[in-house]
Formats: sequence, structure tokens, C-alpha cells
Amino acid sequence: MKNCLLFALLLLPFCAHSQINVADSTVQVIGYWDKNEKHTYDIEYQKLRVKGKDTTVTQTIAYKVDITVVDSTAKSYTIEWKYRDYKITGKSALSDKISKLGEGLTVRFKTDEMGSFAELLNWKDIKKHNDAALKVLQKETKLPPELFKAINKLSTKEAIEANSIKDILQFHTFFGVALKYGEPIENTSEDASRLGNTAVKSEYTLELSEINNEDANYLVKFWQTFNPDDVNAVIGSVLGEYIGNEINGTVIATAMEDYCGGMMHDSGWPIDMFYQRTLEIEAETFLETRSITLE
Repeated sequence: MKNCLLFALLLLPFCAHSQINVADSTVQVIGYWDKNEKHTYDIEYQKLRVKGKDTTVTQTIAYKVDITVVDSTAKSYTIEWKYRDYKITGKSALSDKISKLGEGLTVRFKTDEMGSFAELLNWKDIKKHNDAALKVLQKETKLPPELFKAINKLSTKEAIEANSIKDILQFHTFFGVALKYGEPIENTSEDASRLGNTAVKSEYTLELSEINNEDANYLVKFWQTFNPDDVNAVIGSVLGEYIGNEINGTVIATAMEDYCGGMMHDSGWPIDMFYQRTLEIEAETFLETRSITLE
């Protein structure tokens, strides 16, 4: 299926919707999508734990999404993701039950004219899904009530956009970016949206790593290193996501890094994307990965 799609895309006039400028080795990531265009992607999410030479996969969630461009204007796209075919391994029957609540879920959102994520449209539907998962947790676990109160605070539209659609945000990471081969962009940032209320400083690098003119695709990579002191200021929320155990205040994170890479087709459809978050705590490393692959 992937090869058929790529062959069809290559038959399109290259100059009609070209992101790649061969003359100066630059690209601008833009979504050239048509209304009713539809593609299917395989997504695999994993959590891993590394101690010394031993690596343990603690959880794997695999599923498919059918992505449809339901509307297209001069200034925006409306896109729909439909989730199906969940397969979960590791952890517990409870994790399996919660993950499979996503079966048949539909997420609808808007992007700007470039394809960059703009707004979640049916966030109340996502809230209902999250509420259902929370009820399962409350019924089948002995977690403290304070934890559920904290989770309930993440029920606003802004919180759901930041925390409940991370696969969609990953898919749209690079849209709108302009890059030149051999000239990486390096900068600093301060972000409070995904790591709690405390601002977390970081350094990042964004680069165009490959241009493949014959195949009409290119590879973009992004690295982000977080300030460990700032990370430790919000260590409770970070550990809650990565380890899922009761928080020990004496535990200190020594490093946290993000990586995201995307092989992008000139049409604006990602071919492959990979995300990894690395969190080092004392003598252990906790990894969170997500791959998105065109079927």
C-alpha cells in the first residue's frame, strides 16, 4: 500500500506543489492536501526501562488511524483521525481495558494553511473518552483520591490539546518549518504547557538531514534537551507519567531529552516519523517512543 501511494505521488507534476528547492537545497514543510484525501497509518507506542545492560519493554500499544481531509480552504484544513485495531501487550489487563477505549474514537481538528496544528474541534468528545478511562481507574485501582482530582484538572480544551492527542501533535511537528541543508537551527525555549505549571528551559536543534530529489522526500530531525533543575521542579508529574508508581521525593532526574525525526514526502504526507523521550533517573533510563508509518 505504501509503495502504491508513493508511486502515485511521484506521478504528480513535481513543480506543481514542490516543497523542495533543488537550486539552493532548501525545503519548506507544507501540506498540499485535497479534500476527501485519505490515508492510513500504523502507530506503535512503547515504554521501555533500561538498567545497566538490561532493557525491558514495559508496554506496547499498536493501532491504526484512518486520516481524512474533510475540508480544505485557502487558510485551513479540517482533518479527521479515526482510531481502530488496537493491540496491547505488557503491563496489565487494566492497561489493556483503558487503551481499548480508544477503539472507534474519532478526533477532528483544524490546521493552518501550512498544515501546522491549530485547534481541536471535538475536544468535548475526547473529554468524554478521558472521563470513561478515569472511571475505570477509580473502579479498579486503589490510587489516592488526590490523584484523581489532579487528573480532573486536565479536562480543559487547552489541557486536552497538550496531553491527549500527542500522536497528532507529533504528526504535525514540522509543518510550517523552512530549512536549508547544512544549516541547522539552534535556539532555546521555555515551556510550561506539557510539564506542569513550572516553566522548563531547554535547548533545541532543528535540521534538514537529507534531501532525496529522485524520491521527492527529505528527512527532518529535532532534538531538545531540558534543564534538569527545571525538570526536577516538576518531577512528580513526570514520574507519574513514566513510571506510574508512588512518587519518592528523594528521586532525582539527571537528564531528559526529546528526539523527533520525520521522513516527509514532497506532497506533505509523512512517510515515517519517530519520537523518543529519554528520562534518566539515578541508575535507570526510562524511554517513551512512538512510531508513525504510512501503511
